[in-house]
Amino acid sequence: MESTCSNCDGTVTIHYCPSCGQKKYRRIDKKYLVEELQYTLLHVNKGFLYSVKSLLRNPGKTAHEYIEGSRVNHYKPILLAVLTSGLYAFISMKLIDPSAIYAQSDPQTAQETKGIADFMLHYWNFITLALIPLFAILTRFVFRKQEENYFEHIVMNAYMQSLFSILYIVIFIPVSLFLLSTPSLFLAWNNAALLLYPVGLVWFFRTYYPNVKLSVIIGKVLLMFLMVLLAGLALSIAYAIYLRQTGRV
Repeated sequence: MESTCSNCDGTVTIHYCPSCGQKKYRRIDKKYLVEELQYTLLHVNKGFLYSVKSLLRNPGKTAHEYIEGSRVNHYKPILLAVLTSGLYAFISMKLIDPSAIYAQSDPQTAQETKGIADFMLHYWNFITLALIPLFAILTRFVFRKQEENYFEHIVMNAYMQSLFSILYIVIFIPVSLFLLSTPSLFLAWNNAALLLYPVGLVWFFRTYYPNVKLSVIIGKVLLMFLMVLLAGLALSIAYAIYLRQTGRV
């Protein structure tokens, strides 16, 4: 039975409009909502959770499959990065207050820490989105002999960001909660947890480029950290010069 598309006014003879893809009109009732709920749960299970499990098993292979076209079961990488980083920020804000730990030894440091932590967590999704294309420039440069273009490196970095968010949720936060009552161990764990980044990067690129030697991957990851360190140093010097020239110091 023919009908008119509610979106583009085209003729619909099947379940979807052949022009715009809009579903054939159907009145909302109990059956409709039950089917929508089933679809949503199935989509989350086969999309979001599937991608999370795949990342934890083999992060580089997951990104490589998506880039090579095997995408039907995967969640969109940028959206995955936003959701996982948002989930990490939400859980951290609700469960962990590092300023309370610092307050036991240095009240001034506690106040500064709280301000920085609150800013970072409140704007973590925006920071994540901003860093993905910036780090894509870095990874594209370091792995320029490989065949991936810049936009594919954006996808790779989205998956990397998702991986780090997931690792922090399943490893960093539980251990931090366990150590909250022991400030010295909590602070030591916070510093040690930074090792998740180089280890995670080596793991990701080793599984993305299985034919590249591990020593080469480690060398490239160290090069990336060196470049980030130099960029940070340059920005710090430029900011110090700006403050001096404007008479603020």
